[in-house]
Amino acid sequence: MSLPADVAISDKFLSIGFMFGAMFYGISIVLYATALDSTEVSVAYPVMAGSGFAMLTIASYFIFGEPFQLSKWIGLGLVLTGMIFLGRGG
Repeated sequence: MSLPADVAISDKFLSIGFMFGAMFYGISIVLYATALDSTEVSVAYPVMAGSGFAMLTIASYFIFGEPFQLSKWIGLGLVLTGMIFLGRGG
């Protein structure tokens, strides 16, 4: 979803996509800060980053219809496995 090139910059910042993106980014910062109260940074950050990659990969399949080849399955499995190891080791 993109806006035409002749749209003013203020209209781009007030678009529904930008607003939702900013809202979800704010929510993720609050949740991350809350997680840091009880989790080490060396565990919390990789789990946050890994879960973001995993959610993006899955969302791109359902929302944008991107192909989900074997290499993506393997990569997603490795990311999730790493998150499990970090969670248990922390």
